[in-house]
This record gives sequence, structure tokens and C-alpha cells, in this order.
Amino acid sequence: MALQSLRYYIDLIEDMQAAAPWGITKTAFFDESFAAMLTKVPDLRDRLKKFIEVKSPNPMMNRFGKHDSPFTNDQLRGILHCHLAPDVILLYRLTNRTIQLMMVCQHADIEGKRLKQTIRRLAV
Repeated sequence: MALQSLRYYIDLIEDMQAAAPWGITKTAFFDESFAAMLTKVPDLRDRLKKFIEVKSPNPMMNRFGKHDSPFTNDQLRGILHCHLAPDVILLYRLTNRTIQLMMVCQHADIEGKRLKQTIRRLAV
């Protein structure tokens, strides 16, 4: 399993073309989760805009924030996470030269009892 994950990321790096920026898409659930978190973090729009500026040229080479990395949990394989604020986490996926914004959540949503609910929402 770990070898498959490693191969996935190696393939992403090999397929990149440095000159062309990556596209940005979002899931239907992203808007809902972003709006809910916006009430708690007023400058979240600016933080997300900065994330997109940093990541779109080359998401695998440009780190944005603390823990900008893939999950180690098998249930969330292929999903990366990045802290936009101390307890605000952006979940995203890299597919077909596109950064797919999946969800904005808190630590409690990706740990413990709420993890199963988050997995269902993301339809991983």
C-alpha cells in the first residue's frame, strides 16, 4: 500500500510541466464547509487566495503551511491537508493537473468520532 502511494506521488511529479499552472476546482461540499468556517476565521478568503497563489504554479514543490502533506490514514489516501489557520485545515486532492479543494474543517473533523462522517462527506 505504501509503495502504491509513493508511486502515485512520483507519477504526479514526473507529469508536471513547470511553465503551466495547475487548475483549481472545488467539490460541492467545499462551499458549504468554507462558508461555515468563514464565520470563525474572518480572513479565511485571503488565506485561501494566498494558498492558491502559492500552490497553483507547482503544488508538489511549493509548500504553503504547516503540515502541507498527504494523510497517512488509509481511509484518506490521496488527500492532502494544509493548515490555513491554527485550527482550520484545508483538505485537497491533486488530480489531472488540477488542485481539487474538498473541504475546510477543524482537527476534530479528521480525528476520532467525526472522522467517519468526514469520510462519507468526501466520498473517498
